[in-house]
Amino acid sequence: MDEEKIVKMYQGGAPICRIALDEGCSDNAIKRRLQKNGVKIRGKGDGYKFESNFEGVVAMYKEGHTLEEVGEAFGMTAHAVARRVEAAGVKRGRQQRDIWQKKH
Repeated sequence: MDEEKIVKMYQGGAPICRIALDEGCSDNAIKRRLQKNGVKIRGKGDGYKFESNFEGVVAMYKEGHTLEEVGEAFGMTAHAVARRVEAAGVKRGRQQRDIWQKKH
């Protein structure tokens, strides 16, 4: 199990249960590894919008990258990227591509 990958995924917004599924182990095994690496475990009500990479994720998406490309760069799923983009009030999909294409 790659602990650096696990930490990056979690800090990127992936929930423990998703990481456990990807790694083929229990939620508790992932939680223990995160704690061992000094990562603060989010509570059920903790919002993803307060994470340090929030602005970087949104900025990269606004540059015209796909949700998948942004997710790969930040170690998170496309769905997690979409949540951050929506929370920032950025239009998604065709509208965002049209805006980006007009600028370039």
